[in-house]
Formats: sequence, structure tokens, C-alpha cells
Amino acid sequence: MTESISQIRSGIYRMPPTLRLGTIVQAACCVVPAAALLATGRPLWGGRCFFAALLTMLAFHLLRRNALSYTTLLLAVMPAMMFFRDFLFYSSIQALLLVCMLLWLVVWRERIVTLLTTPGTATLLVLATLYWLLSFIVTKDYTSNYRTFELAFAACAVVLLGHHRSHLATAFLGIGLTACTLGLGMLPFSTRLGMVDFEHLRLGNPIQIGNPCALVFLLTIVDGGALLGLRDHRWYKVILQVLTGIILLLTTSRGAWLIVLAGMAAVFIYDRARRKAILVPLGIIPILAIGLISFGHEGILLSYIDKTFSPDVTWAKRTTGRSDQWRALPSLIAESPVWGFGPGTGRDSAARFAGRRLLWHALYLQVIAETGLLGALICFSCLAALLRMGFRHRRWSGEMGPLIGVLGFLTIGISIPGIDGNAAMFLGLGLLSGCGWRVWLIRPALPHEVGQPAAAGCPAGGSGDGSELRAAPLHPPLSVMTDGRFPTGPIPQAGMGINLPLPAN
Repeated sequence: MTESISQIRSGIYRMPPTLRLGTIVQAACCVVPAAALLATGRPLWGGRCFFAALLTMLAFHLLRRNALSYTTLLLAVMPAMMFFRDFLFYSSIQALLLVCMLLWLVVWRERIVTLLTTPGTATLLVLATLYWLLSFIVTKDYTSNYRTFELAFAACAVVLLGHHRSHLATAFLGIGLTACTLGLGMLPFSTRLGMVDFEHLRLGNPIQIGNPCALVFLLTIVDGGALLGLRDHRWYKVILQVLTGIILLLTTSRGAWLIVLAGMAAVFIYDRARRKAILVPLGIIPILAIGLISFGHEGILLSYIDKTFSPDVTWAKRTTGRSDQWRALPSLIAESPVWGFGPGTGRDSAARFAGRRLLWHALYLQVIAETGLLGALICFSCLAALLRMGFRHRRWSGEMGPLIGVLGFLTIGISIPGIDGNAAMFLGLGLLSGCGWRVWLIRPALPHEVGQPAAAGCPAGGSGDGSELRAAPLHPPLSVMTDGRFPTGPIPQAGMGINLPLPAN
């Protein structure tokens, strides 16, 4: 079995997904005018312009029953939706994601059935619903923890696009371009990109731009940029690295910096072929920092570098008060170790034990405070299973993207609750590892394999001892991820290649 798998891997040929340029243009039509209005000091009109263009295009895709284009565009502009959400209504993201799920249910019901029967996504949807329902029962407020649906639906949208890698690559590339465009629009009014200050208005948070830039920055490195559709476009990857690196530095979001460090460490350890690719951004980042210090923003950038690395700075100041919440953890557990204080009571427990009535600045702290050790056990077990799937996916397919997504989401949970649409991009990418049995690997056919009948294929559970890995005639799928069925079509006349299913065990 080991020999057969190694032989399969030795001949892997990965088809680069074709980007959907029309969707990129649509995302630009939504974001560029809004960013231009923001740069001229008119954020209200920027938000209105953004949602007017976005809703018009989404309505067009909805009327055409085009679930793929609807979902791709929705995810591509996620950073802008997070920033402008108050200019429509705060729950607009949840509403648009719900429409997205309903559209898939109408036009492609089997994919929704797959979401509900795949362990990773099914568990996420069940836990999100249960968590919100318990929060509503405890607090009598329907808005309490209702952003869990934002996290769950957005992550499931990524998984749905995972079956169509051209659309997934377009969505991820759109996220990077949206974050960079929005960041450039903030420059005149922002000392920390992601957050802008006007006379009587403060918008955003650095993490809203920092996390998307961290995700796209890492995706330019892992798997040769395949998840961005840039595997064969070296200079485009370098340009995107430079843009996201500049924006990432100017956000001074140390949580986003930590995501990049964790991801690059994983690439260095588990992907020897990409170690040289790490050296390029490591060489670019110091040059960018010197340029930024020379031409502007030097005060805020140097202050946060000093706050992060100076030995004379206290730990409480270095973590912006987050260490106070972590210090309160023993008292929190001692007061109510098993059940916690109830879902939805995070602000009250933070005021009582940490001295400030704010959300717990960590997913893990919020889970322990609201659901106790029992809820923490469930949460950590699910995250550990997801991490295991990421490693297994890396071992069988050689693809690092899902593992990077899992590690990114785990890192996000250290500094913020991570129950939002931007964090969902990491979680959804990680959940693609649970669809490993749907991955198709394409390799050149051996002479004796040409003309063989199609194989029956592995069962949905991915069981088998390797004897089921028979040759199937080449019919290149539209994407790397398929629905689990063998492609059909004419048998090639020459040894062009064959498709083999990748077992999950």
C-alpha cells in the first residue's frame, strides 16, 4: 500500500484552477468606489455605495439561480462587508449568508445534504445552533451570540466552493484584493489600518484588515499559490505578497502577525519544498518596514514594535490588557468549573473577574467562561479533530492549505473570540481537509493502463486497502475537488493520464 501511494504521489500533476475574472471585476466595482469615497472622508457614502453595488450584483446572481457566482462574490468582499456592515444593518452578513445557503438548497440540494452529513460541517452547524439557542434561553436576547451563524455559514460557504477550486481561488484572491484596496482607502485617516477616526465617528478594527491580509499572504506561499489561482504566475504572487505585507505591517495587528508566524513555521517544518519560498517574504518584510519608517507611519509602527518586543514593557501593556483576562482564568474556573456562567454571559463574567465589561479577548476564555470545562472539552475536542484532519490531508495529498487554515483559526482564538466572517475563512479552509476523499490526483498513465475501464472507486467513507485504486479514463474535472464520483467521458487514445481517488484512511 505504501509503495502504491508513493508511486501515485511521484507522478502527481495538479491542474491550476482558472480564475473567474468576471467575479473579480464585480468585486472591484463594489469595493473600489467605496474605498475612494472613504479616502475622501465620506465613509457614509462609501458604505452606501458598497452595499448598493453588492446587493444589485447578488440579486442578479440570485435571479439567475447561480449559486457559485453568488457565493464567490459574497466571500470575495467579506473584509469590506465586515467594515461597512453598520451602514446597511449589523446583521446584514448573516442575512446574505442565509440567502446563500437557501440558494444552494434550491439549485444544488445534494451539496447541502453533503454539508449535513460530513462530520466536520455537520458538527459546526449543530454546535452553532445549540450555542445560540442556549444563549437566547439564558439571556432572553436573540442577538446574544447570534454571530455563531455568521461563522458557521461563512465557513460552510468556503467548503461549498471547495468543490469548485476555480471559484474558491477567485474568492480567496478577491479577499486579498478587497483588503488591500480598503486599506489603501483608509491611509489618509488611519494611523492603524483597519480602524479610521473621523471627527465624530470611529470605524473598524485593525484585525478586520489584518486577518484577511495574513490569510492571503500565507496562501501566496503554501502550495505554490494554487489556492489563489497563481501557481504559474510568479510575479503576480510577489506583487500580492508585497501589497498584503505592507497592509499587514500598517495594521500593527500583532494577532495577525502571529498568524503569519505560525503559518510560516508550519510551512518550514512540513513542506521542505517551500522553504525557499519563505525566504522571499522574509527578505521583503524588513525592506518594507524600513520604507514605511522612512516615508511615514513611523510613529505608530515603531511604537507597536517597541510594545511587542521591548524588554522594558510590562506584559499587561504588551498584550493591551488581555493578560488581565488570562490571569482571571483560575478564579473563573474555581467559581463555576463544570457549567460556567451560561452562554451569552461573557461580558458580565468579564466585568466580574477581569474588571472590564468587555467581551473575552480569546475564544478559549469565552468558551470556558460561558460553558465551563464541559464546553471547553467539547470545543477543544472538535479543534483537535480538525487539526488531526489537517495533518492527515497534508500527509495524503501533500496540500498544506487546509492545515494552514486550521492553525490560523487556532491562532486567532488566542487573541479574539474569532466568531466572525473573517475568521470563518480560516475555519472553512481547514474544514476542506474533511473532504479529502473527494480529492482527485492526476498523473500520467502507464502504457498498460491506457484503455482500462473506469474503476468503481472508493466508497464515500474512504475505506479500502489500496486495491480499489484502479485506473480511470482521463476526463479532467472542472476543479480539483469533485462530488466524489468518478468522471465520465471518452477514453483517451494516448497515455494522457488517469484520475485516482485519494483514500481518507
